[in-house]
Amino acid sequence: MRAPRGRGKNVNRLKRAVVFAATLGLVGCGDDYPRVYDVELDAAELLDVPTRCKGDQETTPQGPARNVAAQQRWTFRNPEVGVYFLEVPDVDIEFPAAPYRIDANDAPDVLSPPAEAGPFEFLHSRLKEVPGEGADEWRLRFAIDGEALGDSIQGSIGVWHLWLVTSHTGVEARSGDCLSTLSFTGRRVEE
Repeated sequence: MRAPRGRGKNVNRLKRAVVFAATLGLVGCGDDYPRVYDVELDAAELLDVPTRCKGDQETTPQGPARNVAAQQRWTFRNPEVGVYFLEVPDVDIEFPAAPYRIDANDAPDVLSPPAEAGPFEFLHSRLKEVPGEGADEWRLRFAIDGEALGDSIQGSIGVWHLWLVTSHTGVEARSGDCLSTLSFTGRRVEE
């Protein structure tokens, strides 16, 4: 006996709808990403950025942060389960430890976590080596406290600068590092 006409089409549509709904559930649809936060950097620290140095640094650089807005909007994206990306306004900041610029454009920058970092730690680094003279390394770190994103966040932004100067014979002559950090707080906003 044959099925009533048109019934096969409805069954196929139902199957496709079930597969589509299951697929959406697997890729995280319904998860509330992206998450957007209005972030405020600590005003006192912006005027005199906490900086510590070790090694052959004669004095600890002090002073204000430059080229960084006190209020910012950050977006957390979660395109893969357990992997988060942080989109921030263009990074071209000057901290006492060192300036840090990700790229030459004014577009927002997207940071990803390194494999060994926690779920809400985002890094970017640069290395400059001069053969026979030494090397400089800079790291930019955005760290959000806690294991989950809630209605509010807090943490720090840091710029770390490590240097190694060698003598003309290739022997280490001077080395040291400086770290400048800023605290921040943020509130989740609906877009």
